[in-house]
Amino acid sequence: MRVFTSADIGARAEQQDSYAIAPETEAGTETVVLADGMGGHAGGAEASRAAVDAFIQELEAPVNRDTITSAIGQACLKVAAASIGATTLVMAHVAPSPSGSEDATREGIVAWIGDSRAYLVRAGAAELLTEDHAAPDGALYRWLPDEGRADFVELTLSAGDRLVLCSDGVSDVLGAQELARCEAVEGDPAEWIVAQALEAGASDNCTVIVCVV
Repeated sequence: MRVFTSADIGARAEQQDSYAIAPETEAGTETVVLADGMGGHAGGAEASRAAVDAFIQELEAPVNRDTITSAIGQACLKVAAASIGATTLVMAHVAPSPSGSEDATREGIVAWIGDSRAYLVRAGAAELLTEDHAAPDGALYRWLPDEGRADFVELTLSAGDRLVLCSDGVSDVLGAQELARCEAVEGDPAEWIVAQALEAGASDNCTVIVCVV
């Protein structure tokens, strides 16, 4: 599996998105995390960085719902203790399927708090895996450090699938149909998505992680 990342400050005065690729916790696995500091709150950049750093530091093997929940909880406490602002968070973990399964398949776990999103791009279509923790007017009702309770989705991935994580600077201007086009990109799909978002008039920070199975 290959992982691609790209970020751009967009029209903002400050980059408030943070992301990281975790050190390999188990053979053949990848764990990625993205956080979007909330622009309406002071210290959004510091909050997103603290959340990402704490999540990476606290995540333990074997990576599963329990260890992810614990790491997110620690990230929530870190942001709260520092009194530095608020942030969303979305992460994904991809691992080989259990012994006896087809070699080409992988098992994925996605967890999120807030409105940073994850999409599955497969066979020319993009499926939204996450559901924004936001009211109809867009106001968030769940974020770090206000609440550390994440929602989860588990899925099986096949060769050629692309798992796309992005901040709302991207999803505000690119829909599923546009994101699905990254499947045909021969170069860096994360850079391509960010470029498309900027061309579409993104006014926020744009950050993308693409895991290609």
